[in-house]
Amino acid sequence: MPTYEDSELTTACVTSLVADDAAVEVIVWDNGSSPEVAAALDLLAGDRVQVHHGEENHGFALGNNLALAHATGDVVVFLNNDTTVAPGWLGPLREALTDDDVLGAQPLRLYPSGAIQSAGTAFPTCGGLPHAFLNGFPVEDAYGVEGLRFHSVTGAALALRHADAVALRGFDPVFSNG
Repeated sequence: MPTYEDSELTTACVTSLVADDAAVEVIVWDNGSSPEVAAALDLLAGDRVQVHHGEENHGFALGNNLALAHATGDVVVFLNNDTTVAPGWLGPLREALTDDDVLGAQPLRLYPSGAIQSAGTAFPTCGGLPHAFLNGFPVEDAYGVEGLRFHSVTGAALALRHADAVALRGFDPVFSNG
């Protein structure tokens, strides 16, 4: 999980990740935050949490790649630092990846209001830019969406097999958010 100048949201994210009984290894990549923020992030380090510091802000893609170099599990989940997870969040992602035809999986992403942020990434059939499927819709509209297959998922909460992430060499480092 890359972060820059934000210990508050990152702390909430890490707290939600380790609150679950799931066997997780959390890797926080600090993209060159101020000494005060870096010190606050260091307080997160523990049995299941590693904190690594870069000297400069490498951005989302390269920050994730630098964190990936420290991952040891068979599945890696790339998360935005402003994400909080619900109990049981990891099981469905791992289950989806047991299907060899599934290359990546994402959870249903919700805004704090409870509205859907993303249920996948949809490409319009008539051309145009991809968009977050069901963005802004109520959560009950996502009933049955777990059976849909998408050509793309969001990097904000993306599960991949570790071997696949390494084979792909992570994210394209020239990627720019948005």
